[in-house]
Amino acid sequence: MLFITPPLIDYFACIEAYPECSCRGVLATVGDVRLLLKSVALGGLLLFVLPCGALLLGNSVVTASNFVGVGGEATVGAMTGQAVPGPWLVAEVAAATACPPLPWSVLASFGFVASRSGRFEDMPPPWASTPEGSFGLGQSSNDLNTEAENAVAILCKALSKATTLHDALLSVTSSPKETSVLEVVATALSVAPLLAAGRAQAILFAASALGLPYQWGGNGPTSYDCSGLMVASWRSAGVVLPRTAQEQYDATQRMAGHPAPGDLIFFGATASKVTHVGMEIGDGLLIDAPYTGAFVRIDPDDLSGSVGTGRVT
Repeated sequence: MLFITPPLIDYFACIEAYPECSCRGVLATVGDVRLLLKSVALGGLLLFVLPCGALLLGNSVVTASNFVGVGGEATVGAMTGQAVPGPWLVAEVAAATACPPLPWSVLASFGFVASRSGRFEDMPPPWASTPEGSFGLGQSSNDLNTEAENAVAILCKALSKATTLHDALLSVTSSPKETSVLEVVATALSVAPLLAAGRAQAILFAASALGLPYQWGGNGPTSYDCSGLMVASWRSAGVVLPRTAQEQYDATQRMAGHPAPGDLIFFGATASKVTHVGMEIGDGLLIDAPYTGAFVRIDPDDLSGSVGTGRVT
């Protein structure tokens, strides 16, 4: 999988990608990423004001809830704010500059997968702690800068011993599946640094299903059909979608232009005869459960053959 340098984000790009946001703010530059981020010193504390009116103090001010989906899969429920809250974004972007071969989005994916960027302190995956340090990135600490710098040092060391970024991540996680999940989340964050937490969670869930068999009518957790995977992925983020691809097309908001990570891409003869759906992850790729005999996989989004893009709102 290819990782691309995070695009420069300006006011107009934000409006195009996030039409529901006002995207007002002061452009600040951290490394090579321009962030719509306004920092205000108030009483010795640093407040971060993000687009959409999200106000973050310290690590983050976010909410989330745990529950189990009707398919039996573990879910985390609704999360507010950005996938990578303001202080985390600043710390991870700054730390990644010490290791040019390491995209900041890879570091951010570790933080989100390990603890949902600090939202959960008790659910890190097995690779979250190593003899050399923590990959939770501040899940039990307020010193995000130090945590991010330590993680960059470990990842950069792994990169120096590997021929590719994929191999470096695999050496850290010792799990092809966990490596794929990290790569998918990193891809989404690389094209949408301000990705909403719910979208990131849905993408993470879909990525976790990679390699599971397609089954017509499958609702999980051991097999899925195309629309069943979309239902389960968004349900993990606290959003209820209708069951079939046609119903999902009818229920989502039509979007012009290139889809954003988390959007649904629909296929069929016409808009009234939708037969397949996948989830955009960015970089021209989607995750889908394609057909009987196949497995959940990553495919090109093939927009020229789609009947439309749907945004879950």
